[in-house]
Parts: sequence; C-alpha cells; structure tokens
Amino acid sequence: MPFLPLLAAALLLAYQLFVPPVTGIADNGDFEKVLGYVGLRHAAESRGDKYYQWVNRDFRFAPFGWYQSGHLGTETAIALATRTVAGLAGGETFDLRWQGAAHLLLLLAGLALCVAATAPLPPAIRLTVAVFLCFVFSDAGYAAPLNSFYGQAASLAFLLLAVGGAAAWMRHRERPGPWPLLFLAAGTGFVFSKPQEALQAGFVALAFLSLNRASGWLRPRAAVPLALVPVLVGAAVMVKAPVNVRLESPFHMVFSEIVPHSPDAAADLRWFGLEPQLARYARVSAYDRGSPIGRPAFQREFSARVSSLRILQFYLAHPARLLELATRRAEQAFTLQPPHIGTFEKASGQPARALTSRFTHWSTLKRLLIPEHLLTIVLLFGGSLALCAWQWRTSPRPECWECLALLSLMPLVAFGICIVGDCYENERHLFTFNAMTDLVLVADATFAASLLATRRQAAGSALLDQPSKR
Repeated sequence: MPFLPLLAAALLLAYQLFVPPVTGIADNGDFEKVLGYVGLRHAAESRGDKYYQWVNRDFRFAPFGWYQSGHLGTETAIALATRTVAGLAGGETFDLRWQGAAHLLLLLAGLALCVAATAPLPPAIRLTVAVFLCFVFSDAGYAAPLNSFYGQAASLAFLLLAVGGAAAWMRHRERPGPWPLLFLAAGTGFVFSKPQEALQAGFVALAFLSLNRASGWLRPRAAVPLALVPVLVGAAVMVKAPVNVRLESPFHMVFSEIVPHSPDAAADLRWFGLEPQLARYARVSAYDRGSPIGRPAFQREFSARVSSLRILQFYLAHPARLLELATRRAEQAFTLQPPHIGTFEKASGQPARALTSRFTHWSTLKRLLIPEHLLTIVLLFGGSLALCAWQWRTSPRPECWECLALLSLMPLVAFGICIVGDCYENERHLFTFNAMTDLVLVADATFAASLLATRRQAAGSALLDQPSKR
C-alpha cells in the first residue's frame, strides 16, 4: 500500500515532464555552463527564444568542450550520461526529456528509499508518510527543474537520495550492506551539485559519522577519512569556482542589495574601501551591458576589497540591517517557482515567461498554511531542534535524532547563504532550502506520529496488565 502513492507520484511527474507541452524551466543563461562541456547547443536561434521566455526541448549536438566555463558539478556528469545515451539512440537533436528522465529516476529512487525505511512503523503511519512525501515532491515547483540543465535539479535528486540512503542505513543498522556507501556517494553528489551546497559538506560528514558509530560499520579511524570525502569535495568546489562566479555574488550584494537599501550609500561603499561614486551602479546586474564587472581594473579593485566573507562582516557590524535583510528574504523563502523565468514551451500558446499553475498542489497549500515570515523559520527549525534535543537523551536510537537535527540545521545554512551570499533570482537560490524544509516537515511528522503510536501502545499494554476489579 505505501508504494501506491509512489506510483501515483511517478505518473504525475512523468506526465508533467514528458507529455507535450512539457513543464520545465527556461534557460537564464546558466545552461551553457553544462552544455559547453557535454557538447550540446540550443537549437533555437534567436536570443528571445533561447533565454527566460520559453522551455526549449531541442538541442543540437556540438563538439565536447566548445565552451568551458570552469564550473563543473554533478549536473554536468548527469548531462554527459544522458547525452551519451541519446547519441547512441540516434536522432539529429538531443531532447531535453532525456535529462528529465535521468533526474526523475534519481528522485524516485530517493523517495522509494524513504518510503521503504518506514517499514517498522504501523501501516497507517507508513501510508501517511508515503502520501505526504509523494504529494510534496510531485508538485510542479519540484517537477519543472527536472526538465532543465540547472544545478538545482541535481541538488534535489541527490539530496533525496542521501536522505533515503541515511533512512535505509538507520533501518538496517545491524547489517548496513551497501547503504553507507550509497549515503556517502549521494551526499558527495549533493555537495558537488552547486557552490552553495558545498557549504553543507560538514553536515553530510557528521551524519556519516553518527550513523557509523551507531551501526559499527567501520572503526572510527577508518570512518573519518571517508567522512572527509564530501568535505574535501566541498572545499575544492569553493576554491576552484571560476573568478566570475566569485565576483558576481558579492557584486550583486553590494550594488543590488546594500547600496539600494542604504541610508548612506557613500558611507557603506567607503566601509568596503570602494569609491563613493560607484553608487551610480545601484541595481545594475553583473549581466547588464552597463556593468563594470567585465573591466579588468574594476575586477582587481573589487576582488581585493569585497568578498562573501567581507559582506558577512559588514552585516555583523550592522545587525539592524541584517535583521531587515533576513526579514525581506523570508518573504520569498517558500516560493518554489522563480518569477520571470518561463515554465512552458512556446508551442503551448501561453504568454512568454508564464508560470504553470497545474499540479501546484503543495505550493498552494504551503502558501496558505505557512506564513512567509522570519518568525516562521525561527519557530519551525527551532521547534525541530528542540524536539531532537528532548528525545536524544532518552532515545534508544540517538542517531535518528542526531540526523534529524543535522537536517534541521541544513536549511538554516541554506537560508543564511541566500541572505548574505547573493540576491539575484532569490527564489531559485532558495530552491534547496524549500526541499530541505519539506523534508524536515515530513521527518518531524513521522517521528512525532511514531512517538505517539509507541506511547499509546505502551498505555494500552499497561491497562491490560492491570488486575481486574470485582
């Protein structure tokens, strides 16, 4: 029975991804970071048809490495595999649905592992968890990125695989089998998917060590080097990030966030050691033609004075500004579909940059039930961490609560990165924050229901053991 919701989710996602006109996300210019390495190009010719407005299914085969952005990640590996399969299958063009199929298989595998891990729970709870999981992740907000070359699709797929692997490891604690290696591989794939996920590597490592300690799979001395794998991969992602990537985020934070919302823009620029006249670039994107970011002299001066760490220092020195910024970011926190990036094919007849409203069941319900406010985030994750702390001391399975605590901390880090890390297309950068949040909601509901069922069973047993009164 619990796998019937999984089948329903598979059919619903397949319908969105594969039946024309398909659901996806239009290219905002990031696709080339992947397409260049794997040897694909847009089949569309005009800039208007390529970017932002429409989802394009057809891509032309091209030489491998025709463009090398320096940005490598898990999505590039997935695209290389799908490009190879599509090439072997024949055809003159690459259909985007190959990429959607690969993402979908990974996502369904993660969901299946999560559902299977609930086997020890009462049937009603198992079914409820399965329905909740599949209801959430069949939403169009999660489906659309699967038909794309965005790194967030790989982030979602490998996040679910990692959570599913951890859940399977917990279930098979006495005989872990392949689950520790699956968890480690999926967690590393998640860390490698995007630079913003690289900062989550420490949580993956700590979860690995916690589960290993509970299962006794490896001795601690042998487990530590394996736990360091995602950490080293995350460090490499951060260090090897292309120069333009390391410049763009701080540039957006200074000129699209700090300066426009400053009571004294000149003073803020001087705080960073920048000339006050640079305030004229307020609200100018790094991608605009009038942006100075392409000038070598500006790059040298700006990179020497401004970095993501320096921006964090600025906000720590101005706590009121930090609170104001966090409050504004929270107003976008639970929005799954980024505005102004189309989700329809041109053949659908929908207007340019239109967003789908089909199958947005969870997006709509969450918008109605969860206020988009900073206090919501504090209460949600603070409550989850409090539950973990309360149960950890007395639970016979403390690793479960340790992993839930780590999962509850991850969206807080993701939200923090989006506060001070970048302010360009915030909704898209908050995508994995939403996925982690929804996983925490499912996990909290599962553990709470399990505790309630256990206590009711214990209370019923106590009543049966009492001597009857005459």
